[in-house]
Amino acid sequence: MKSSTSMILTVVSASLVMPAMAQAQTAAPTAAQTDVKTEKDKVQDKADPTTVTVKGQRKEMSGDKEVYDVTKNPDALTGTAQDALNKVPGVNVDNDGNVTVRGREARVFVNGRPALYMTGDNRGAALQSMPSASISSIEVISNPGAQYSSSSNEPIVNIVTKRNMPPGVFGSVSGQVLSNEGASGNTFLSLAKDKLTLTAMGSLNRSIQNSISDSQTQGFDASGNRTRESRRNGLTDGAYSRAFLSTSLQYDLGPNDVLTGGLTYTGSASDTDSLSASTTFNAGGAATDIFTSLSESTSDQQNGTLSAGYTHYGQKPDQSFKLDMSLSRSENENDSDTITSYDLSSTGSRLPRPDRKLRDGSNNAAMVQAAYNTTLGRTQVSVGTQINQDDNRANSLSYGPDTAGTGLVLQPLLTSDLRYEQTASAVYVTAQRQFGAKWTLLGGLRAEFLDMETHETRSNTRNQVDYARLNPSLFATYALSKDRKIRLSYTHKQQRPSPNDLNPRLVYISDTSVSVGNTDLGPQESDNFEASYEVSNPTGSYAVRGFWRTDDDMIVSTSRIIADPQNLGNVVTQSMRVNGGYQSQKGVTLSYSKRTKKLNLNLDATVTFVDMEGPNIVGTQSEVTFGGSVMATYTLKNNDTVSINYRLQPRRYTGNGYSDSSAFNSISYRHRLTPKMWLNFTVQDPFRTPRSTGVTEGPLLRSRYSSEREARVMMIGLSRSFGGFTPTAAPVPVKKP
Repeated sequence: MKSSTSMILTVVSASLVMPAMAQAQTAAPTAAQTDVKTEKDKVQDKADPTTVTVKGQRKEMSGDKEVYDVTKNPDALTGTAQDALNKVPGVNVDNDGNVTVRGREARVFVNGRPALYMTGDNRGAALQSMPSASISSIEVISNPGAQYSSSSNEPIVNIVTKRNMPPGVFGSVSGQVLSNEGASGNTFLSLAKDKLTLTAMGSLNRSIQNSISDSQTQGFDASGNRTRESRRNGLTDGAYSRAFLSTSLQYDLGPNDVLTGGLTYTGSASDTDSLSASTTFNAGGAATDIFTSLSESTSDQQNGTLSAGYTHYGQKPDQSFKLDMSLSRSENENDSDTITSYDLSSTGSRLPRPDRKLRDGSNNAAMVQAAYNTTLGRTQVSVGTQINQDDNRANSLSYGPDTAGTGLVLQPLLTSDLRYEQTASAVYVTAQRQFGAKWTLLGGLRAEFLDMETHETRSNTRNQVDYARLNPSLFATYALSKDRKIRLSYTHKQQRPSPNDLNPRLVYISDTSVSVGNTDLGPQESDNFEASYEVSNPTGSYAVRGFWRTDDDMIVSTSRIIADPQNLGNVVTQSMRVNGGYQSQKGVTLSYSKRTKKLNLNLDATVTFVDMEGPNIVGTQSEVTFGGSVMATYTLKNNDTVSINYRLQPRRYTGNGYSDSSAFNSISYRHRLTPKMWLNFTVQDPFRTPRSTGVTEGPLLRSRYSSEREARVMMIGLSRSFGGFTPTAAPVPVKKP
């Protein structure tokens, strides 16, 4: 481990020295770093075949990403980040903040970096809090290359905020109430004066979610004969609250140097009550256990992040050095109490059985990353490095009745205390160059190093993972004309197992499901190919995209039925993650975008052919999936808008079964009360479709789980902007005497 750490520090030091030497050059920021282009930049844009200007929305396409200028959208000064994203071709955002790119779940970055408030349940509130007036452009990266972590194959949507906000104060506040007794409030504030820019946004959200569920689990022996079966129906009532606050500070040291800082807090809490009825059958089909369970659970999560950054802009076009650092801490608790009452019991006891589970965890994380961009002749070169350090603890305790049945005692078999320290480091280099008037090539190479130690204290089990990987990427763009292009890309990535997947102890997910880790689990290797034909014009665009994604050494779950560790009469499934099998996904995506003064329309449809091999599959499993989305906004005469959003998520195969296709839809109406105040009305899921189904199919276990939450939620709210920006005054010419 010491040798690998020394190697990492040597490489990091080298990557930091080179940018530091280049900082001796000083000049004005380039056009990409400001919101105003120079005449020289405009001439270069005209000569660059990878740049297309679209009426009302400029679209620039570099080697690995599509860049959309959203400052000319009709509602650029009054809309939200969610509105801006939904106007980008191929991007779809629902009211919960789920973002997809042509049907694939996407990560959301801000200024090229992951942001805590753009993850999980916080993302929906953050996208509704951030006004589109603060956004300069939106970048869509469908196949992330060497600049980005290899831990995910998901596309990236990067929100680029304006660097130089005009002087003044600008803000917005909004609030809404929901038909299911929920409510939310969002606020945004931007203050720009002289060299200082301060922004802050926050939200409070409370929701009530009621759901029903049903499941069926069947166990089989090696000969394929059914041995046990369980059927379960459940009802859950939950109250959830979330809050986040994010502040950022920017100070211009001069025309070429910028300091930034930020503080983010997120918190969430929930209270849920669950009632379930279960019946267990033996191999002959006779009921052996009939019981009901009543559970009450609470959870609490807190996270705080402190960040700082420095940027230096050089003399050459696109020359810059960026340094970012952050420290964060997370804490979480989850407690539950369950009472099980029996009508029929195979355990011999008919007395109500209490059960308690206590879970808590914490994580300390530190991140340092640096990137240097410059031009060498006609070649744009980027080098960078990133180090992430994590210190984590996850503790799980389970209590059951003592021998007298009068109290609760710790169940040693069902307890776990996993601790790990992890250092993930990376260095990368990319080079982009235009060849002639048609070709643009971008190549990159990323080296990643992982050093992780895990320690399960209750069993005193230790494990160490230490490896290095090289991940190449290549992008090519061929300009058939100023509005037609062919794009090709290839990337190689790894999906690392989570530390919890390495924990050898039993960990309870529910009364009927436990997991156990695999200390020999390794990373999954992925190759991604994409090819597209794209056409853009002043009123819209369309594209045909083909893709081929392969996964080797797939990380898949294997499941089997085990004896109930709590002796409740449940049919308990135990899952473990293993490396095994191969997956190939080939398909095509068709997308179409139309933009007029009245209508903004985005359509996409994807068909995928899936072939899988693995430990749970006999032979090769071949399937076909379909997905797509429709996003349409129509502007009425009085500037009111009507929006329709529909998204069909395709069936997703896991190597251990599949998650069935699901749909989301909403209808929204926005009425202008005053130039700065709007009335918003939304019906979420008017066609009642949010039912999720998961299926497990293996030689020893088959199960099906379905859940459905309350649908047709109506939301009504007000949003208001205040303040404004003062245009920068032009210098007054001095008359000569």
